[in-house]
Amino acid sequence: MDATYRADLREFNELNFARFDAKLEQRLTELDAKWLVRWAELDVKLEQRLTALDAKWLVRWAELDAKVDALGDTLRKELAQRSPRQSSGRSTSSPCGHAQATHGLARGNQS
Repeated sequence: MDATYRADLREFNELNFARFDAKLEQRLTELDAKWLVRWAELDVKLEQRLTALDAKWLVRWAELDAKVDALGDTLRKELAQRSPRQSSGRSTSSPCGHAQATHGLARGNQS
């Protein structure tokens, strides 16, 4: 193998590697762009589903709150019918907005 042939072969290999490296870089750049688009789409989809879930939970909590309030009203009415005497000057609502009669029952009527 003479020096000219070796130099030509080395140059040919370097050119092939440079072309390969350029194609690889281009394909990796394209792949990165595809993944960025896919992640953005997934992010939008996730955000939509979380928003829908939040709305669903708000409705569920409102329904539960209405049921608890209705139960509290029913319990207060039943307690008022059973004991005709008035409470000892205490407020009828607690800091959280529910009637003390309901809280008293939940605590085992410690008063």
